[in-house]
Amino acid sequence: MSDEKKRIRIWRAAPEAEAHIKLEEGSVTIAANSRTFINVDEGGITLRGDVSMASVGPGRRTGAFFIEQFEFADMIPKTMMTMIPSVLPWPPLGFLVSAVNGVTMALALLSN
Repeated sequence: MSDEKKRIRIWRAAPEAEAHIKLEEGSVTIAANSRTFINVDEGGITLRGDVSMASVGPGRRTGAFFIEQFEFADMIPKTMMTMIPSVLPWPPLGFLVSAVNGVTMALALLSN
């Protein structure tokens, strides 16, 4: 650290509240208490505490390109000869579709 003071900002709902949001150079922390928090910094994302996900298979994405197979596919017996994939490739095409719609609208406005 140089001669400058390290700037840290902390927001709390009340002065005595444990829950807070802390911002500092290169790091953000959202904490409910000292045992449950999310920290994002250059090293990655740290989660501490219980994690509850209320999302079905197609709503969970891995690496933005794969969605989990529906849960019923996990009930089908699999062997080396009859494999069933547990994830499906699903590229994020929603952005491209909206971009094409925007370009089409702009071209229509320019042609008039």
